[in-house]
Amino acid sequence: MKNPSAAKLLLFLLLAGSCDSLPSGKNSAKSVYEPVAITPEVCAEIHVNGGWELVNIRTEGKNHKPDKPVRLTISECTFAKHVYEDASQHTDTFSLFRVIEFCADYQLVYKNDSIACINFRKDTMVVGACNNYEETRYYYKRIRL
Repeated sequence: MKNPSAAKLLLFLLLAGSCDSLPSGKNSAKSVYEPVAITPEVCAEIHVNGGWELVNIRTEGKNHKPDKPVRLTISECTFAKHVYEDASQHTDTFSLFRVIEFCADYQLVYKNDSIACINFRKDTMVVGACNNYEETRYYYKRIRL
């Protein structure tokens, strides 16, 4: 996957967990997201930093393995580095928001205004687009770098 936009979408989709009530893509008058003040302590509590490998994509109710290996390294709760099978790579920066009203744990807002919702389950990070989480989800397993 050489397309940075596709990679961002992939990251977005991998970070969301299953849920019946996700944002519908529109922001209501009241805030459902709270900015996270990224201190080393807070970042350590979130457990997003480290290495992740894409292991499953769930689309339209069906699971399938990724076509090619995709690895993701997140650092300082604000930087994401994507590395693909052919060793191509790109980096993204994002702001982290705690989700207050919906079932996602966190929302990532990238500098280009792309958004992803994420959930964590043990050593798995699930990413999805906040407005269509039930359609496509990406599952990453924690890996050692």
